[in-house]
Amino acid sequence: MDPEWLGMWANEMHADYLAHDRLAEARAHAARQAIVTEVRRLQWLALRVRLRRLIEPAAARVTGWWATAGRLTSRPSRRWSHR
Repeated sequence: MDPEWLGMWANEMHADYLAHDRLAEARAHAARQAIVTEVRRLQWLALRVRLRRLIEPAAARVTGWWATAGRLTSRPSRRWSHR
């Protein structure tokens, strides 16, 4: 075996190993980023659901109160005004 050829072959194998290692690292990084993105999306969705659960009953109460307050402070209808 030619020692020079053996050295070139070893260098090529090492370069292939490094390229494969970099590719595996890039894939792992992309997978982690996808997981982080999905977790953030789900956290934002959960926050929106919690806020909606707080706001909807409060809005319903305010609407009901506003309707009641409007009836109590409004003038009587024309139909009953002659009495």
